[in-house]
Amino acid sequence: MHRKLQPISIPLAIPARHSCSRLAHRLVLLANLMAGMLASLLASLLASLLALAVPCYGQNSTEVQSTEVQSTELTCTVTQSQPNPTSSNQPRWTIAIHGGAGGDLDRWTPAQRQIRLEGLAKALRTGTQLLEKSAKAIDVVEAVVRTLEDDPNFNAGRGAVLNEIGEHSLDASLMDGSDLSCGAVANVRKSRNPISLARAVRDKTPHVFLVGEEADAFGIQSQLPTEESQYFKTQEQIESWNEWKKRQATKPQATSRFDHDRGQDRLFYLGTVGCVAMDTHGNLAAATSTGGLLGKKYGRIGDTPIIGAGTYANNSTCAVSCTGVGELFIRNHIASAISSRMEFLKESLRDAAGHAIEKTLPSDSGGVICVDAQGNIETIYNTPIMARGQANSEGLFRVGLADFAGPDDSSQR
Repeated sequence: MHRKLQPISIPLAIPARHSCSRLAHRLVLLANLMAGMLASLLASLLASLLALAVPCYGQNSTEVQSTEVQSTELTCTVTQSQPNPTSSNQPRWTIAIHGGAGGDLDRWTPAQRQIRLEGLAKALRTGTQLLEKSAKAIDVVEAVVRTLEDDPNFNAGRGAVLNEIGEHSLDASLMDGSDLSCGAVANVRKSRNPISLARAVRDKTPHVFLVGEEADAFGIQSQLPTEESQYFKTQEQIESWNEWKKRQATKPQATSRFDHDRGQDRLFYLGTVGCVAMDTHGNLAAATSTGGLLGKKYGRIGDTPIIGAGTYANNSTCAVSCTGVGELFIRNHIASAISSRMEFLKESLRDAAGHAIEKTLPSDSGGVICVDAQGNIETIYNTPIMARGQANSEGLFRVGLADFAGPDDSSQR
């Protein structure tokens, strides 16, 4: 509490005979009085400041984020153990996957549908388990795509389609939205998991893109697993290629339009695979892998390994993985176009992705999976079906081939 200051009257008229001694004495008294008042005032002010002070105590944490705590007088910084604090309606982590767009659902048997749903669910569980342990988004998307590459029921890694000479050639890329670092490989034939080879390009070289035999040689140098041709070729793909050759005899330019078509008489479904994720640290990442087009020209490269066309990630906007007619995605740079519309036109993820697929591309061209910095997911496609899955920290977990409802979908963990 501040002391109330009383007015002080100091006589100035001093008798002449005592002028020197009386004046000195009065000045000393005045100085002492003012010093006491000043000391009291300072003490009162200090007490007020101490009463308003806010104690700041930091918590030990490997990953921390600063938050300002404000009062009317003071501001201090408090560290929190949660790296990405969010509101109750925003997930701490989010993930989406795909296994290709296109095909005819009505021509599949229940068993053929179920095997793909199970493959998607397995890959999605791989991602959710890592995200629940606060794994980095770039590690998550690589692990998920690697799982899909090992599944012969998708057109990536083992089980990839064959080109015009009956051989496989694999493409993959991934991108970290936190620093825009990325890696890509194309036309590789020995690396068991092309997505991990793309990761090695990102991590161990100053480059972005390696192709062909040199890329495979770099994989061996990096001690990544390799396989011979027989590992990648499945009986299903050999039969599919034989059917394609028969069609080519009557239609010389009969390359498959989609990167997962298996021939008009085949009911089996395959597709390019991809994953996008937002981790608990708020970072985004994307990864995509494919075997390309059935019967493609030897040496052909699609959109999958091209950063900005088939794969893109930027923490300030979104992460995107594409599937469909690769040449169309390259010409329109679909993945980065979605990010650019969000950044420069301030569009929402849904509007930006919707414009890219529904307005930029012709119908029956493909689709995208996207996640933004708030954990929102969008899966947009202009084909009859798209194999896909979604999950987040709030309990969402679902995979599907058509709509996320009905007998062709599964929400089981």
